[in-house]
Amino acid sequence: MDADRARDAVRALALYEEVIARAPEGPEVTPRASARGALYRDERRWGAARQMYEDVLRSAPAGSTEAASATNALASLEGK
Repeated sequence: MDADRARDAVRALALYEEVIARAPEGPEVTPRASARGALYRDERRWGAARQMYEDVLRSAPAGSTEAASATNALASLEGK
């Protein structure tokens, strides 16, 4: 079961990367970066998760739901 979950996470990350590579300035970049951050967090890849959430904060409009979620996610990573 853990092997299946790991393969699913790897596949999901690859798909997010593909979407972002196709349209690096597209409307899907911010939500995909947030989703990648969550996957990295679930995989205990704290540095990669932190980077994704910081990317979201740089690209999301101030006060947006995406910015608030990224701020909360970064706070949850403190000390990790």
